Amino acid sequence: MTDTIDATTSGDELVDELRSWLEDNWDPDLTVAEWWERLGLAGWAAPTLPFTAFGRGLARSLAVQVQNEIADFGALGAPAGLGGATPGTVVGNLDRRAGDFAPKARPARAARPVRAEGATEAAARPTKKDRTGGGMASLLIGLAKGNGTSTDPVVRQALARLVTLGEIGRYNNERLKAVRAGGGDIAGMGNISKLSMSNIVRLQRDLGLAIVGAQGMLHAYQPGSQKVLDEATGNPFLTAVTTTALYAQAPPIYGGTDQIQRNIIGERVLGLPKEPGPAKDVPFSDLPRNA
Repeated sequence: MTDTIDATTSGDELVDELRSWLEDNWDPDLTVAEWWERLGLAGWAAPTLPFTAFGRGLARSLAVQVQNEIADFGALGAPAGLGGATPGTVVGNLDRRAGDFAPKARPARAARPVRAEGATEAAARPTKKDRTGGGMASLLIGLAKGNGTSTDPVVRQALARLVTLGEIGRYNNERLKAVRAGGGDIAGMGNISKLSMSNIVRLQRDLGLAIVGAQGMLHAYQPGSQKVLDEATGNPFLTAVTTTALYAQAPPIYGGTDQIQRNIIGERVLGLPKEPGPAKDVPFSDLPRNA
C-alpha cells in the first residue's frame, strides 16, 4: 500500500466506508478526548496526511467530503487547527523526532519474554468496564498482567492513574451533559477536555512502551506488514501500543496547543491578568521585531 489513496477510489466508496466506520465507532457517551483519539487513530481526523502519519492520503476535495459526512452523521468533528500541517511537514517531523518516542521516565530494559499465551490472552480478555473504563486502559492492563509487568509498582501506579484520568473525563462529560440539558454550560470545559486528552495520550504512550519493553521499537507502518510483525512477536496488540505512541505527539499541538488552552482557561475562565505584551491597538507594522 502506498501513502496515497488508490486513484480509482470514488467519493461514494469513501463515504460508504466512513459511514460504516461511524456506525461502529461513534458513541455520544464517549468523552471528547476518547472520541478524538479514536477518530485520529483511524485516520479520519486529518485524512490528507499519509497513512504513515495517521492519515488516509486523501486529496483535499475528498477530505472535505469526510468532514461533511462526519457532521451530517451527527458526530463530533476533528479539532480545528489541523489544516496548517502539510504531509511533508508532519512526516519530516516524525522522522526527525523518532528518538523522542521512547519513555524517558524509566531506564531502558531488556526485551521481555513474549509469552504469547499469557500476554495476548490477558489483553484480549475483557476487564470490567466500570473499573477500567475499557479501551486502551483495559488493553494495557491485560498486557501488563500477561507479561508480568503488573507486579512493577511504577507500572501499577501509572495504570491506576490512566484509569483515574479516564473516569474523571467521563464524570466531566456527564456533568456537562446534565448542565446543557438544563440550558446552561460549563465555562472552559472544552479546553479542560483538550488538556486532559493530551495528558492521557502521553501517559498511554509512556506506559505502553514501558510495558512492552524493547518490542516497542517495532512498528508495522503498512497493513500488510502487521501480520508479519504479529507472527514475529506473538503479540497482536503491539501495533496498538506503538500506533498510540507515534500519535501521542499530535494532540498537545493540533487544535490549539496545551499552552494556548491554559492561557484561555486562566484569562477567560478564571479572569487572571493576561501575559504582558503589546497593546491591542498597536498596528502590526509598529510591533517590535528581531534585528
